Amino acid sequence: MSSVFYSQEDKEREQRYRVQGDIDREHQLQRSLALRRQHEQANESLRRRLPFRWQGGIRKPRYQGEPMWEQNLPAVHIMLLEPFEAGAGRNLISRQAGEWLCRSAIDYDTGELRYEGEKAPQYADGTGGPAALYDQQITCKNCLQRAMLLHHHG
Repeated sequence: MSSVFYSQEDKEREQRYRVQGDIDREHQLQRSLALRRQHEQANESLRRRLPFRWQGGIRKPRYQGEPMWEQNLPAVHIMLLEPFEAGAGRNLISRQAGEWLCRSAIDYDTGELRYEGEKAPQYADGTGGPAALYDQQITCKNCLQRAMLLHHHG
């Protein structure tokens, strides 16, 4: 009895899986590039609307030990790169460079530093190389709300 370990049918099946894998990789790359375009367009729209220089940033937690509960990704905030002041009275927004648009770094009642900020990590679009990294879209709802108010009333 003659048996073939790797038959012609096996070769054809392998080729079909290889082609399907190439198609799946291409779809994943297209989705990744579309996500990059979405993030870049959202950030560019914010840059045109806001009257100060900024970058995306995250709050650096004070406690650096092991997390006790599963945590979501941190929100990406608008971190000012220059001092800014707008409004008057109760509607005054006054921020120093390095603070978030949604919240100042110092609690002015107690003088305590609330957080330390750092630049948000960049995402990779899956194409490889040095140009494959891009800035994350702002996800802090309070920062986005204040940005819209500044745009409409500024």
